[in-house]
Amino acid sequence: MMLSELYQVGLVMKDGPDWPVPMYEKRKVRWEIWLDAAGRLRPSGIQSFAPKNKESPVIEAPDITRANGIIPYLLVDKPEYVLGLGKKGVAQHKAYMDLLQLCADETGNQAVRTVHRFLSTSCDNLLADLTALGLGEQENENQVQSNEWINFKVAETYPIDQPDVQAWWAKYARDETDTEEMCCISATHGKITRKFPVAVKLNGKNCKLASVDSPACKSYGFDKSDHAPMSHDAALIAGTALKVLVEDDRFHRRYGDTYYAFWTRDHVMRTGLLAVLGNGQEDTAKVSEIRSLFDAIFKGRQHYPREDRFYMFVATNTETRVVVRASLEGSLGEAVDNVRDWFESMELNGPGPELIVVQALHSAVHVSNKRQNRNIGLSLVKRALFGEPLGKSIYASVFPRIISRIHNSRADPRWRCPSKEQVTIIKLYLSQFKPEVKDLVALREDFPDIAYHYGRLMAAYEAIQLDASPNVQSTVTERFFSSMMVNPKRTIAKLDVLSRAHLRKVARDHGKGWEIQHSKRLQAINHVISALGVAECCTFSLDQRGLFVLGYWHEKFKTYNPETEAKGDNR
Repeated sequence: MMLSELYQVGLVMKDGPDWPVPMYEKRKVRWEIWLDAAGRLRPSGIQSFAPKNKESPVIEAPDITRANGIIPYLLVDKPEYVLGLGKKGVAQHKAYMDLLQLCADETGNQAVRTVHRFLSTSCDNLLADLTALGLGEQENENQVQSNEWINFKVAETYPIDQPDVQAWWAKYARDETDTEEMCCISATHGKITRKFPVAVKLNGKNCKLASVDSPACKSYGFDKSDHAPMSHDAALIAGTALKVLVEDDRFHRRYGDTYYAFWTRDHVMRTGLLAVLGNGQEDTAKVSEIRSLFDAIFKGRQHYPREDRFYMFVATNTETRVVVRASLEGSLGEAVDNVRDWFESMELNGPGPELIVVQALHSAVHVSNKRQNRNIGLSLVKRALFGEPLGKSIYASVFPRIISRIHNSRADPRWRCPSKEQVTIIKLYLSQFKPEVKDLVALREDFPDIAYHYGRLMAAYEAIQLDASPNVQSTVTERFFSSMMVNPKRTIAKLDVLSRAHLRKVARDHGKGWEIQHSKRLQAINHVISALGVAECCTFSLDQRGLFVLGYWHEKFKTYNPETEAKGDNR
């Protein structure tokens, strides 16, 4: 499962140059107090850094979840603990001093003992000096600035950087907050954490990874928990691997506030699968490379380890924490097979990109509600990479957007039509339970569904009108598309009357040959409709409305040539 794979990935990186210190976190300090070896404040021993100064030192400092309790950090802490400020300052300062004393006694570290001795005798003087330099400015007497972290330097070293102090704090922090339980990764019995001791940067914010989704827990038998219990060592290793994957563009794609990160041991395949999702910067050359890669795989010209595992997780963040919304896994071979089906199911002739990435489809059905939008993106990704069926709600949401696009008065009348992405979603959905739709790439005059041919008829009526009046303000598609898509029997008579007038104008402006060509086109489509049983056609189902859109699209672009885009048409 995901946690085990993260653990294995992290083991490879363990003890590298960027490996984090257990139970430490990066923190920007406001004050540094420099002491000599005897514990006296050195000349100019108070270093002040502006709270919002980007050059303020960022250090690795002790960290622990203290919520609303009085729990001090070792050495680096806020003025409430170091100096005793605020409502609970007396109790917080005592807890801070007791912690320093305990660390000094158990480690024998002289630098920690020096800091403890200095604060025991000179705390009031230090508070006066810091206040004179701006500590707590514009704050009331019961509150100090949340970013006024204080650090200590003794002689030429920082006590918090010393290995014996770091090791002591890691053990102390674990013992203070954790219980004895079985680790879901290493199967060892000991101190367990339910939160990853690593901050992950999402959407520009450093947040703790606070939970793992239920499926990850259920794989280890913890059905009633949303947190998979792990030892601190396992959580640090897995969390660090997760941090690298989320923050590295080579491993993730982002849609809005949602990160999709996945990995497999085959780097070429990982790059190709990521490209299928899209990153908003795909260019024509890149798309061609993607298609060439998968064409080579599908045709057996390029081999890859089919049995390798393929993992994906979906993460979002709040102000303070990162939450894994979903995690999925499968074999690399299954992922490639699903992408093959994805390519085949969404293949569609007409103007637009040869390969439509998932992000483009997501944009076509974007909604303002964050939760719904997140679910739409996840459904599309699952369809592309894991072969999970596309939900009917996404399919149904396309139709209002098609109508809105058709009524876009700012567009050229010729191109007030569904987008290729919208039609592709319809084709993706219908092909899941109608195998014949998967092969419906271009116009098919013998397709055995009457709704498809009524869509063709709508496109034929529109083509006649546009030839008669290229700059018409409102096309028949704008006026009648909705009603024709739902119940064509109520609309067809009006369209017939209008088409006869348009045909007479076409004959006058372009010649009799044009009128004959359009008439033959209408007759051919009506012949197919009659053969399929027009008398039985009344109100179309939701699935038939999708076929209507496909028929309209195929008839409209049956002679489309991509080279015509060079003429400047916005297609």
